[in-house]
Amino acid sequence: AQSYVGMSSGKLLVYNQYDNAAADLELRTKSFDNAIFIDNSAQKIGIGDTTPSAKLDVAGDIKSSELYIYDSAISSNSTTDLLTLEGYNGDVGSTPQAIAIKFLNSDTNSSATASIRMAVVNDTDYGDNDENASNLIFATSNSPEGTFTDKMIITGRGDVGIGNISPTHDLTVQGDISASGTLYMGSPEGGQVTFLDEDSLT
Repeated sequence: AQSYVGMSSGKLLVYNQYDNAAADLELRTKSFDNAIFIDNSAQKIGIGDTTPSAKLDVAGDIKSSELYIYDSAISSNSTTDLLTLEGYNGDVGSTPQAIAIKFLNSDTNSSATASIRMAVVNDTDYGDNDENASNLIFATSNSPEGTFTDKMIITGRGDVGIGNISPTHDLTVQGDISASGTLYMGSPEGGQVTFLDEDSLT
């Protein structure tokens, strides 16, 4: 059925030609099909998508000078997910796949970059063998964009690795450790320190 566009109280309205009911709206150009689609019945908007599955569904990249997310009805007794990043690529195999947040800051002669990513793998890459494990990896760089490397991981089972992304203990550190306070070991009954290299007894 064809539709027509009208104005009412300063608003642009789209109606069905035959029963005067509100209709969907699709804006396109000669070279850009499905530029903007408004699904009236579902009250959803698609950009580059004629079957939006959310209030705003964008097929492609989004660029914004500032992103502000606000929810005025969060619960005081639970956690509200204000931002969800989701990726899908079929069955997880032995090669890690991940989704990430990338940070980039640059000026006229330099750039700094870092990322936080959640990686999953059906192998022992991160010290486990569970494709359901959500491994959170932090990467930074001391050189230009694109050359940052992994510095820390929190594995799906809760192990933390610093300088090592396959931790074998609750905390695995590759490198020196410096502390200004007291090192407490174990429970009130006491703990122990194990030296794996006698040369470290200095």
